[in-house]
Amino acid sequence: MRQLNQSGSGLPEDLGPLMQKGWLAAESPAFRDWIVRTGRWRVVTAGTTLYHAGDRADALFGLAAGALDVATPTESGEVVTFHRAEPGNWIGEAAILGASVRTLTVTPRRTAACSGCRLPPSYASSPKNPGTGRLFAGSA
Repeated sequence: MRQLNQSGSGLPEDLGPLMQKGWLAAESPAFRDWIVRTGRWRVVTAGTTLYHAGDRADALFGLAAGALDVATPTESGEVVTFHRAEPGNWIGEAAILGASVRTLTVTPRRTAACSGCRLPPSYASSPKNPGTGRLFAGSA
């Protein structure tokens, strides 16, 4: 992985997919700006891994560009890809659902610009956000 550094700002050129789709679009401008400012933006290239099953669950990832394959290991050890995340998707919800380790492996299908965000612990349980199910209902 390498840090994203376009236009000297460290941010991708087009944040539209993240700002206009899914749960983040429904948040306040101040919260959206906070996500953009505090996220650790990086480029993940095809052939590498964003995270593996078993890794510590420490961030939620927003996909601004590219595509990510989401896979799960089976009992026999085979890794099965079951979802392709496109720009505007968020993955890694285990990080805010209280899981300590990842249960999925995420790899770029093509070069991807991602932001790793650590949401405030109170986000999922605030009165405005009862539970976390609504976060991901419209993110595809």
